Amino acid sequence: MSGAARSLYVWSIYVAIVGVGFLLMPNVVLSMFQIDETEEVWIRVLGLIVVALPILYVAVARSGSTSLYLASVWFRWLIAAGLIVLGLVEGPWQLMLFASIDFLGGLWTFLSVRSPAHTGT
Repeated sequence: MSGAARSLYVWSIYVAIVGVGFLLMPNVVLSMFQIDETEEVWIRVLGLIVVALPILYVAVARSGSTSLYLASVWFRWLIAAGLIVLGLVEGPWQLMLFASIDFLGGLWTFLSVRSPAHTGT
């Protein structure tokens, strides 16, 4: 298994855990990050969407496609940028913690794709 594929498998586990947390026990997750609890349904909707994402990440990992690996990187970096903006403009600032995880996960995949072992050079 390539390093890029491994990074996506690990990423899919992280995303699944976060998604299940927001879907089944959102206030526990929110309180872990000192974010105000909520009774709004939208946090669970987010959890449902996030729970579904690992299906795509595993498919991308299995594909062996460098193009799809890089698309996942740009997807995660876009999410990270959006979380930073939201954390700075509307808060809570803890959104930037999630942004850093998204950025670093994308960086791992990016560096793995660019490594000589992946490119065969």
